[in-house]
Amino acid sequence: MYRCGTNRCETFVVLFELAAIRAYQKTLLRDREERADAGHGRLRRNGFVWAGFWAGWAMLSKQIGIAAFAAMGVHQVVLWLLRKQDFKTTWRQCAWGLGGWSLALGIAVIGLWFTGDLKWAGYAIVGFNLLNFEPGGSATTFPSSIYGWNDHLKVLALPLILSGAAIVFTGALLWDFRRQRSSADRKSAPQQGTDALSMLVLLGVWLGTALYLSLVGPARYDHYFPPVITPLVLLATWGFSLMLVQYQSQPAGMRRVFWRYAGVLWVLYMCVAPMNNQWGWLSYGISSHYDDLNPFGVQAEVAKISEITQPSDAIFVWGYKPRIYWETRRPCAAKYIGVDKLGQAGRHGQFIIDDLVESFGRTKPKLILLSPDAAEAMRDGKWNERDRLDYRAMGNYLCTHYEPMVFRGDAMWLIRKD
Repeated sequence: MYRCGTNRCETFVVLFELAAIRAYQKTLLRDREERADAGHGRLRRNGFVWAGFWAGWAMLSKQIGIAAFAAMGVHQVVLWLLRKQDFKTTWRQCAWGLGGWSLALGIAVIGLWFTGDLKWAGYAIVGFNLLNFEPGGSATTFPSSIYGWNDHLKVLALPLILSGAAIVFTGALLWDFRRQRSSADRKSAPQQGTDALSMLVLLGVWLGTALYLSLVGPARYDHYFPPVITPLVLLATWGFSLMLVQYQSQPAGMRRVFWRYAGVLWVLYMCVAPMNNQWGWLSYGISSHYDDLNPFGVQAEVAKISEITQPSDAIFVWGYKPRIYWETRRPCAAKYIGVDKLGQAGRHGQFIIDDLVESFGRTKPKLILLSPDAAEAMRDGKWNERDRLDYRAMGNYLCTHYEPMVFRGDAMWLIRKD
């Protein structure tokens, strides 16, 4: 959850998905209450439009945000199959949700069109991510990465247990519902079973889709997983609520009290590991601020860049350090703000190197900061056998137009000769 609160894309995915699911569930609940009171329900168009609208912004924040929208669509189909609503109602609700989703995408498209970034945004969202599905890409190898997630399982043990309880108790409620439906008192048969099933489908599809999309992402960073934690925790709390429903159906007594206390103690025990993990990330975040006190840290780099360049001079930083561009107020010399995508594209990333060479020839950056590994590759102009990337054109260009500059730090600085 520390990763979720650091203003990454996942931060906004979680917020927008929660807003979408809240609008969706609230609208369904109101319709059901009206139907119970008056025998019919008024279809609430605005609620489903808002649900689709927030789901659209979730997907625009990061592609994994499509998970909640897909779950709502499947949930509508399940409600129709369970005969909780007719086909016309299902179709209209899906159409309103799709309309809200399209509205969010339309606003983004118009905004990107006015700024001239529509083509590159489309490529970043669709084109580049298709590389993950090329032979050898991360999407084709994701199952093998599951075995390295022991740390995730340690922290998420409790919600995983309660999520399993949600499945078990949903099955129990469905069994009770079926048994009572076959009895003489059919009209008074409870609806908890089908309600639990539809909720399980909503949260399960959301969780499954989010988990798959996080697995196919390159490098499997920790911050890919907050959008998975959201439906997982909701499913876990749903399982806990189903447990309470089962307890309420049992005779009162010491057994009931004992297991409630045992459950509280178990929750407290399981909170130790995640709280310890949160404290570790908090400590890491606090310590990272001490970088500003480092005489060769980011602040020192920003000060030196501001000294030797003009505001109109383009620069380029190898790796991924957007903070340097922001604080120096210097434009990036290429359309790629860094080359961290090379690690994701692997052997399919040659076009990034070629585009950088072309961009440098056009924008003529005053200063280029290279990492030590990149500097070695550029200096030798060699063929990278591991990633099968050709740095020869880049190395020749840099050797011709740039010379090294002495600055203590973790990067080699190249300043333009002409």
